[in-house]
Amino acid sequence: MKASLAIGAALLALSLSGCHVTFSGDTKKDTEKVQQISQAKLEKGLADAAKQKQNIVLKKVDCEGPLDGTMDATQKCKVIDDEGIHYDVVVKTTSVNGEDIKFTYTVEQTSN
Repeated sequence: MKASLAIGAALLALSLSGCHVTFSGDTKKDTEKVQQISQAKLEKGLADAAKQKQNIVLKKVDCEGPLDGTMDATQKCKVIDDEGIHYDVVVKTTSVNGEDIKFTYTVEQTSN
C-alpha cells in the first residue's frame, strides 16, 4: 500500500489558534464574536499535519472557507498529494478553548 493511501485512513487531532471574526446583525448591539480558523491557516494546518504525521507532501490544499470554532462545525477541503492523487477532506471542530480550536479530519480518495 502506497504511503499516499495512508492519508485515507487518517483521523488526526490538531490544535490551531483561530482568529477573531465579528459578525454584525441589524443593530450595533447585536455584535457577536465567533472564533474561527481562517481559510489560509486551515489549509496550512492540513498540509503541515500530512507532512508531520504521515510524511506526505501535499501539492495543493483548497478549503471552501474558514472553520468555525463551534462544536461539530465542518468545512470541506480538496487536496492533491505529491503523486497527483486527489482527496476530499472534511474537517470537524472537536473542541474550543478560547482561541485554541481543535479539529479532526477525514479523507476520501477521489482519483488516482
